[in-house]
Amino acid sequence: MWGIYYKVNGKGQYKNYMDGTYTEMKKASDELIARATAKGFKMIRRAQGTGGVNLTYSDGKTRVEIVYVENERDREWLAFFDKCQAEREAKAA
Repeated sequence: MWGIYYKVNGKGQYKNYMDGTYTEMKKASDELIARATAKGFKMIRRAQGTGGVNLTYSDGKTRVEIVYVENERDREWLAFFDKCQAEREAKAA
């Protein structure tokens, strides 16, 4: 099952936007990106690896990270990444 997760301005944990089949995910992704680009957001980064595909969009003030996950392994990696980032933020505070 595919899923889309997002985070705004690098704060907090990734939030689930949707889960579904590839077709449902692709449709939701196209709509999400169309809304973002209509509001002036541009893609500034694309990365692919463990944990899925990560796209970062920005309008110069707000940065939105979108992560596409394909399976449970990707979700587990994303949760682990969130946990590590939360620990780093706690130590920095």
